[in-house]
Amino acid sequence: CADLTGRKFDLIIALAVLEHIKNPVAFLVRVRDLLYPYGAVFITVPDALDLGEFPEERLMSPHLHLFTADTLWQTFAKAGLTTVHVGRHFDLLAGMARFI
Repeated sequence: CADLTGRKFDLIIALAVLEHIKNPVAFLVRVRDLLYPYGAVFITVPDALDLGEFPEERLMSPHLHLFTADTLWQTFAKAGLTTVHVGRHFDLLAGMARFI
């Protein structure tokens, strides 16, 4: 992991990462600590309620966690982050434009 001591960011993006992290709350706390006070984090995760065409592959993949909208809200809250938007089939570019 890079040494980010003393660094702060306006925006941190983690695309399809959180579901692979052993401790997602600890990861999000670290992300929170790296943000400026009004910074934002943009995260995408697969929707556990929509596992796609081959759900058995999704469940057997290297995902350590599966998130629904509710469990994602809860995970953010445990990390002390305020959730602005959780949505399904969210257009990535449109979503990022909200923070730029």
